[in-house]
Order: sequence, then C-alpha cells, then structure tokens
Amino acid sequence: MKKVLWLFIAVLMALVVTSCVEQPQPQPQPIGKTITVDGALTEWGTLLVTDLATDSKWGSANELYAAGICFDATQLYIGGEYTKEGYNNFMVIVDISGVEGATNTAQHEWENRMYAVENGDIDLVIEAWDNGFEAWKVTPDGFVKITDSVSKAFNAGEHIKAEFAIPLEIFGITKASTELTVKAAFVLTGGTSDNGTVQWAADFLPEQEATPVSGDSGYQAPLVLKSMITYSPEH
Repeated sequence: MKKVLWLFIAVLMALVVTSCVEQPQPQPQPIGKTITVDGALTEWGTLLVTDLATDSKWGSANELYAAGICFDATQLYIGGEYTKEGYNNFMVIVDISGVEGATNTAQHEWENRMYAVENGDIDLVIEAWDNGFEAWKVTPDGFVKITDSVSKAFNAGEHIKAEFAIPLEIFGITKASTELTVKAAFVLTGGTSDNGTVQWAADFLPEQEATPVSGDSGYQAPLVLKSMITYSPEH
C-alpha cells in the first residue's frame, strides 16, 4: 500500500513540476511581404504585375513593363521595370487606407502633374528616372518631400529596374496590421500643357479607362485614374 501511495505522490509531483515549466509561446506570423531592396525584383513573384510590352503611346523608349506594391510590419515596398527618355518619368501614385491625403496632384512641387484617383485619395507620390528619384508624402495641405527617408536601388540595363522601401511611420503607422490596404497606379508620365488643361501620359499600369483629348496621349486634366493595383495581407 505504501509503495502505491509513494508512486501516486511521485506521479502527482511530476505533473505539478511539468505544469510549472514555462511552455514556449507560439511566434506571431509575420505581416505582409518583406522585400530586399536591391533592384533585382526577384522576390516579388506574382505581386509584380506585368504590362503589355508594346502598348506605350511613345514607343519602346518610354514603356512600363512591370510594377508592384506590398508592405510588411514597418515598410511599404514599391518595385517597377520601365524605360524612359527625356523628362518623362516612372510615376507611382499610392492610396493608403486610413491615411488622409489629397484628392489630386495639383500641389505637386513641379507644378506640371495633374492626376486624381476615382476612389480614395493620394497619400504618396514617387517619380523615378534612370538612377534617381523624388518622393513626397501627400496631405490635404500639400506635398512634403520625403526622398531622404526612402531606401532605393536601381539596376539600369536594357530596362530600368527600381525598388523602394518607405517607412510606414511617415504616415503615422507604427506597425501595420492585416487590415491595412494599399493601392497604387503607375504611369509613364510627361508634363502638362502650358495652360494646365492637358496631362500627357504614355503608358499605364494597370490600364486606365481614359480617352485622349489631344493627340493619342494628351488627357483632360486632372487625369482620373480609375483602376489601381491593390495589396492587403488578408487577400
């Protein structure tokens, strides 16, 4: 009987000790997609959306080939592959959920860009060329340059490949959640007409429902972007 009692006590003590041992906690799943900003575009997978390679109004020297947007807990990532010449630029227009931006680009620092989005607003604008760029946080009060806060990498070959990482804290987001959504439209853009009524653009990603009013690439300003690429970790 004593042996049985001691065996019972030993088993009970073992159970108590085991229950007191700190169990490993499950690690939280990472949010979104992290991109290494190296200009290679190799990590994007299906997040990099391709465009027709021969649909530019200004020929192969001003063409969008692919672009994408995503984020992780702290950074917003943008990638693009394009060609451009002269003063034409690879332009990125971004809408971030929960962030108050501007309805159009009328307050652009260069005063010759006139775009708007049909649904949402504009919170971030990036313009890039061969191996340089400018970036702005867009608010209802205007464009605030944030170029120095953005990480970038360019790979200039037959096509220009560019990648950017923008800290989400610039937009008041200290840690992204799975509920965050970002939308982007990409344009191979020119400037506006002297009177500001026509916006020149050669190529769009995604394609836009816009009819030229001057030649085959001059659009009524502001040029309203009705289609955007959307990224959310939940989808």
